Amino acid sequence: MMRIITIATIWGFICIVNQVKSITNYKEGGENWTEGWCAVGKKQSPIDIPTSLGSFTVNSVRLVENQKLELILTDSVMSQVVVEDLITTYEVPFTDGFLALWDENDYLDTYKLVQFHVHAPSEHTFDGRHYDLEIHFVHKHQTRDRLAVLSVPFDVEKGGNQANDFISSLKIGEKNVQNVTIPTMNLVKKLNKNKIFHYDGSLTTPPCNETVEWIVVNDPQPISSAQVKVFNDRWMNNQTFANGHGNNRIVQSLNQRYIYMKQEVKSSLGISCFSISMTFILMGIFVMFY
Repeated sequence: MMRIITIATIWGFICIVNQVKSITNYKEGGENWTEGWCAVGKKQSPIDIPTSLGSFTVNSVRLVENQKLELILTDSVMSQVVVEDLITTYEVPFTDGFLALWDENDYLDTYKLVQFHVHAPSEHTFDGRHYDLEIHFVHKHQTRDRLAVLSVPFDVEKGGNQANDFISSLKIGEKNVQNVTIPTMNLVKKLNKNKIFHYDGSLTTPPCNETVEWIVVNDPQPISSAQVKVFNDRWMNNQTFANGHGNNRIVQSLNQRYIYMKQEVKSSLGISCFSISMTFILMGIFVMFY
C-alpha cells in the first residue's frame, strides 16, 4: 500500500509539473488544440455576444432578456501583489474579492476571487467585433467544481483613448518592479452592471473544461493606445510569439446554449432597489462563510 501511494504521489507531481511547464500555443487561435474538451466540447468559450435582441448576428436568435440576472461584486486594495509573467499572459494571484450571481433560474451562488489575467485582443466578441483587451477575473466556488469568470473589456476607441488607472497599477512593462498595489475599486465601481450577459461555457485554454459560469460585461473600459501597445508588442505584434496572433482563442459555436442578457428594472428613483438590498445581504454572506 505504501508503494502504491508513493507511486501515485510521484505521478501526480509529474503531471502537475508538466501542466505548469506547458505553454499554450496560439498560432492557430486554438484550432489545433486537442487536449481535454477543446476539440470535442459543445459548450466552449469564448463566443460572440449579440449586444441586443436586434443584433444581426447568428447568436442573436438565442439571446434572452431576463429580469432576474443580478451581479454583486466586492472591491478592495491589495498591496505587495506580484504580477506573474506566464509568457502567454500576465496573471495576478488576487484573493481579496467575491462575486455573487443571481442567475436567470432564480438561483443565487457566491464565488471567491483567485486570480485575474489578460488577453489582447479580447477573446469574446460583441456583434462580431473584438475589443482591444479583455481581463478575466476568475472566481472559484467554495464547495463545487465550478468557476465564475467575470469578463471585462477595454477599448481605445470606445473609451476615448484615455489612460486607465487600473491598468497603470499593474505596471506591465516597467523595469525593476517586484510587486504592486492594485485597487480593484478603481475598476469595479465603474462597471455598468446593467450591461451583463450570462452563459454556460468553458475555460478558454486547454484542457477547456466546461465548468465556467461566464459573466460578460458589455461596458468597455477606457484604455490608452500607449497602454494597449505594451500588450500588443508582447503578443499580437510579436512574430516570435504566435506568428502575429494575439493570446486569444477564436470564438466558438454557441450550439444549443442560450445567452441571457440582464433586463434592467428600476424604481421610480432610477435605482435598482433589488440590487441595493441584495448588496447588503450578500456582504453579510461573504463575512459569514469566507
